[in-house]
Amino acid sequence: MILQRLALTQDTLVGAGLALAALALYLATLLPGIGNRDTAEFQWVVPTLGLAHSTGYPLYTLLGWLWSHLPLGGTPAWRMNMFSAVSAALAIGVVFRVARALGQRPLVAIVAAACLATSLSFWSQATIAEVYGLSTLLQALLLLALLRWRSGAWPLWVAGLLLGLGLAHHRSVVLMLPGALLFVGLAASGLGLAAESRLQAPSLKPQVPYAILALLAGCLLYLYVPLRAPAWMRTWQQVGSHIAGSSLTATWLDPARLASEWPARLLDLAQRFVWPQLLPAGALLALLGAGSLLWRDRASAALIALSYLVTVGFCAAYYVADVEVFFIPAHLLAALLLGEGASLLVRLITKQSPTTNDQRPTTNDQRRTPINRPSTLGLAPRSFSLQPSAFSLQRSFLVSVALLALPVLLLSRNLPVIRTLNTLDDENAARGIMAQPLPPGALVVGDWLSIEGPLYLQVVEGLRTDVQFGQDVNRPAILQALQAGRAVYLIEPDLALGLAQWPEGRLWRVGSQPIAAVTPTDIRWEEGLGLAGYTLRAGPYQPGDIVPIMLEWQALDAPGHDYTLFVHLIGPDGAIWGQCDAPPAQASTSKWERAGRYVDLLRPVLWPGAPPGRYHVNVGWYEYPAMRRLALAGQPAGADFVTLGDLVVVPGEQALR
Repeated sequence: MILQRLALTQDTLVGAGLALAALALYLATLLPGIGNRDTAEFQWVVPTLGLAHSTGYPLYTLLGWLWSHLPLGGTPAWRMNMFSAVSAALAIGVVFRVARALGQRPLVAIVAAACLATSLSFWSQATIAEVYGLSTLLQALLLLALLRWRSGAWPLWVAGLLLGLGLAHHRSVVLMLPGALLFVGLAASGLGLAAESRLQAPSLKPQVPYAILALLAGCLLYLYVPLRAPAWMRTWQQVGSHIAGSSLTATWLDPARLASEWPARLLDLAQRFVWPQLLPAGALLALLGAGSLLWRDRASAALIALSYLVTVGFCAAYYVADVEVFFIPAHLLAALLLGEGASLLVRLITKQSPTTNDQRPTTNDQRRTPINRPSTLGLAPRSFSLQPSAFSLQRSFLVSVALLALPVLLLSRNLPVIRTLNTLDDENAARGIMAQPLPPGALVVGDWLSIEGPLYLQVVEGLRTDVQFGQDVNRPAILQALQAGRAVYLIEPDLALGLAQWPEGRLWRVGSQPIAAVTPTDIRWEEGLGLAGYTLRAGPYQPGDIVPIMLEWQALDAPGHDYTLFVHLIGPDGAIWGQCDAPPAQASTSKWERAGRYVDLLRPVLWPGAPPGRYHVNVGWYEYPAMRRLALAGQPAGADFVTLGDLVVVPGEQALR
């Protein structure tokens, strides 16, 4: 018993050390200020006890609000970024304890936790104000609670409470429910372990009601949503829809599409989001670990491997742009399976046979007696059925240390990426918008990506409280604002509005007149691509400025291929000092209909260091990836672009707005 308690103390210290090391890494690479999208939203919603987007995230909001009011210094945005770092670091410490509860050796468990800590998706979310650090912590605690329930150390209601809290935070925890239920069923029936290491089955009858009550207690946190509902949320149907996230599911969850393209979809996701996270070597170890765990502990295999498959299946059917963050629970499970595979590899190389020393509490020893030999379950550290030789122990240690190369390689590979992501670019862009001399009462329209940063500055720092920010504002609402004499701006131009737009500083001013090219022309390329008109402001411009160019096309024929449009800004030295390459905005050229008209608004940026002088603006088409330029119709051989006109570039701060 003394040795068992000593092992538990050592595991606690090692887990705490891993958490501190992860925290140091995340703080060193923390986003220093305001982010965009969800990050910027959480940075202003949580400190003000507002309501986040569906599903509301009540647990994250309440805990984050408490955290943001601690005397930690820095801005509310920085403190919310730090909250993610602390949550993620604690999750790494718990993952180590889960690996030890599965019977993995200490060094192997360290490798498993460190691989998750340095994986790109998890690391990126641990350094910004996001929900995934806390959700990983809750999911890891749920795994630990279930394993400790089976060993007799914790009651089942602890797992129920953690499941309820997980549901009140991020709905991805529900993907672990099938594996968790199967684990409980196998453990309660006394199955799931090899016969020689099977334990007396725990009783479910007195524990299930308490577990259900604890689960419901955790879900009660959703009462926060109607209590903090904004003015537009007037009905219980709207409250329920917000909590359920039904609009998100209806938009992005598409099992029918997956059924028609699943081989290509799974291969694409594996190449982008599975193999790179733990490296191919880690993925292979995880696959090996799944087989090993299935052989020795089918209940734990159901809990971990089945949860992994369900999570990956959901991600495959969820066609959202940032699907990589929904893979994070799968990366948690894969890291544990990686530890299983590494344990098997160590045993094979050192030719050792694993057993465990049972560390269950003495109060449960009489109730749960091993049939033959000590179990492979619980918090037990590895020992060996035969006394290992010094040479065998040395080889075991060397192999375990060699496995540390995996997290070291992940660290060196992902550190530059994280540093590139976590800059002040988004904050500078938001402050640039708020510093712009907008007329009082102006309406600024943007998407979810760009609007939350300025909203943070308005709500938290009190900047330009007279300006209204809106998302998904339609043409009638914009025309109504213009007719009322309000200035309307777009953060990004939107040709679908059909209204004139021109740049003012970082924004695009909207006019009530229809969008149209100013200068008519009749220039034709082969395949029936005709330029009917264009708009080009002569300037002056300075380095770093956007040069807006509107192009109005007419399809003189139905093109048979997809072509990419290019614009080059040619300086007085004959070099390119600005460039924009993009397919047509309204439809690819292969879908153009004869006599159809299409409009493009291109925005090449003058590169830093662009010399002053007169610039030519060249426009043309090419076929990608062959890079073959499309020739002009009726022109000499080799003619494949036109010069629309000239613009003037002046040095620094001399451009006239």
